[in-house]
Amino acid sequence: MTGSLIEGGCGCGAARYRLASPPLFVHCCHCTVCQRHSGTAFAMNAPIESDRLMLLQGELSRHPPDRSADDGETSVVVRCKACAGLLWSHHPAYGEAVALVYAGTLDRAADFPPGAHCFVRSKHPWLRLPEGVPAAEGYYDMDACWPEASKRRLAAALARGQRKPWVPKT
Repeated sequence: MTGSLIEGGCGCGAARYRLASPPLFVHCCHCTVCQRHSGTAFAMNAPIESDRLMLLQGELSRHPPDRSADDGETSVVVRCKACAGLLWSHHPAYGEAVALVYAGTLDRAADFPPGAHCFVRSKHPWLRLPEGVPAAEGYYDMDACWPEASKRRLAAALARGQRKPWVPKT
């Protein structure tokens, strides 16, 4: 990886992807499903338009989770077919137009700090959230947190209803 490329992949290295631009936003989700998926206290999600997410190598598989998220919705999880490592998900609110990349799979995840925390009602009590970063008991207020340019990008992606033809339906 060089310069400004934003790339990531699974733990085994079989699946690699590239983002054509920075994510729309990055947030930490403390819901119990994200805790289970990440195997830790929260998941860092980096939503991006699906047409800005390119698979570089590897094969993917899609899995509905075994339970719905804390918001009552059921997301589709996309994993590396070789190691089953989580790469991104598609939330019903966005459909296939937006992929919520698991920011921990980015090669330079530290370059993308979270701008908000959500579902802190499920947050582990020993975890301290940073001062000055919005935190919400449920989902955070996107209108207040997201930059205007990201809101416009999201609206355009939802209007296009993008589908990624290379994401296999299994």
